[in-house]
Amino acid sequence: MGKHRTIENRMEALQSQMLQLQAKSRKEEVSADPRVQDIDAEINELNKEALKWKRWGTEWETKVEDFEKRVATWISRGEKADAWLAQYKEDMSALKEKRNLTAAEVAKEMSV
Repeated sequence: MGKHRTIENRMEALQSQMLQLQAKSRKEEVSADPRVQDIDAEINELNKEALKWKRWGTEWETKVEDFEKRVATWISRGEKADAWLAQYKEDMSALKEKRNLTAAEVAKEMSV
C-alpha cells in the first residue's frame, strides 16, 4: 500500500490553502472598490488608445503609399475621362443610328 500523508502534513497543506484563499479574497475586495475600478477603467481606456496609436505608428507609411497610388490613379482617370466620354458619345450615336436602321430593315422584312 502507498503511504498516506500524516495529519500534520494535511493540516499544513490546508493552512497554506487557507492563506492563499484569504489573499485571493483580499485581492478581490480591493478590486471591487469603486476607486480601484475607476482607475482600472482608465488603464483599460489608455491601453485601447495606445493600441490605436501603435497601429498608426507602424502603418502610416504603407497607408500614405497606398493613398498616393490612389491619387495617381484618380488623376489619370480624370485626365482620360473627357477623351473617353467624347469617344463614348460618338460610339453611342453610331450604334443608335445602326440600331434604328437595323430595326427599320427588320420591320420592313416582317411586313413583306
